[in-house]
Amino acid sequence: MAVIGGGVAGLALARSLCRGGAGGGDRVQVFERSTTMDRQGFGFLVLENGQRALKSLGIDVLASGIGHSLERVSILSSCGRSIAQHAVTHTIAVDRPSLLRALVDGLPAGVIQFNHRFEAFEHDHDRMLSASFTCGAQESLVRHRAELMCSSALMGSTPAAAPSSPPIAPL
Repeated sequence: MAVIGGGVAGLALARSLCRGGAGGGDRVQVFERSTTMDRQGFGFLVLENGQRALKSLGIDVLASGIGHSLERVSILSSCGRSIAQHAVTHTIAVDRPSLLRALVDGLPAGVIQFNHRFEAFEHDHDRMLSASFTCGAQESLVRHRAELMCSSALMGSTPAAAPSSPPIAPL
């Protein structure tokens, strides 16, 4: 199975699939356009439901030390002036690079394919997709076969019927 994009959502999906979700196991590959996982970024406020989702992936942001419990949040203007302050409960702040590292740590070696910039999908008659990537400085187009995992409710059809145009959203 192919996951396009090695951000938080793509890595969380890959981690879930590798942990046995939807039968993914060791067939999962993440195609990421950057050349390394050493990426910048801000952070996230992880609410209670997000904490449960991360725990289901084996990540406890507080216990692991990558998250910090919050009691209050401030909303600032673009100039840095405080617009509002709110008390919060069951909310944790975690920086993006730490969360990415925690997600990657649970993946088998070789799952992430770096330097693969997504170009296009092609749909064939078997409901399979071919995904095209530009790889590295070569700018050569590489095609990868990928299993399409869609909920029939999302596809708007019964499982046996192939949609005429599948909804495709990047992660």
